Amino acid sequence: IYDDPAVLGLTRNGPDLANTGDPNRINPEWKDDENKGKLWRSAEWQYAHLYNPRATAPDSIMPSYRYLFETKKIVSERSEDALDLKGADAPPDGYEIVPSSEAKALVAYLLSLDRTHPLKEVKQEAPAK
Repeated sequence: IYDDPAVLGLTRNGPDLANTGDPNRINPEWKDDENKGKLWRSAEWQYAHLYNPRATAPDSIMPSYRYLFETKKIVSERSEDALDLKGADAPPDGYEIVPSSEAKALVAYLLSLDRTHPLKEVKQEAPAK
């Protein structure tokens, strides 16, 4: 209840995801102009980060979760779920990368994480430090 944050284990290997869904959360680790000011609330950003973490967060140690995505041939129009990938991550011409149902479920879960509201379990203010 009184996280500051409470870190489980001996070391933290990544960012605290408890408030990933906070509509106002900006990643303080983004230093490049392209990502500066982008919100984690964006499903587009979450998909790109799962596909290639270093494309969105250059210093990330997170592994890629490309197996959660499918490469599909574009039949008539590009899917509205298709990732907008550039450079080495871009699919070959005539193909697109789309999230699987597992990727969609994971991103929906991540975006549901929002602990910015008061907890009903807390009957008083946090103790002074």
